[in-house]
Amino acid sequence: MKFFSLEVRDSKGDSLRRHLERVAYLLGHEPRELVEARIPNHFAYIFALFMDLNARRSYRDCPISWSDLRSWMEVKGLNLRPFEVSLLDALDSAFIAVFAAPPATASTAKEPEP
Repeated sequence: MKFFSLEVRDSKGDSLRRHLERVAYLLGHEPRELVEARIPNHFAYIFALFMDLNARRSYRDCPISWSDLRSWMEVKGLNLRPFEVSLLDALDSAFIAVFAAPPATASTAKEPEP
């Protein structure tokens, strides 16, 4: 997922997203990379759920366990449908693919194929 690859930070702590936002401001239009990384409105609720779940992740390079997902759903009072759980799992895989890469190659980490 392109969203996560824009969040990788350089040695100064700036993300590619921040850099592209500066470019957009200077040029007066968004670069293609920012447009392609937008979360579609109909997908935003799942993404918001993932970001909440992800904030509770124990280790950045380990997938969210099924027991952690189940506990999180219970605490939040959520009864997600199977396809929503599958989407959260896919987001988790995309996140891991970008952020579990070694620091020297994180900016060039390939995104998983759809």
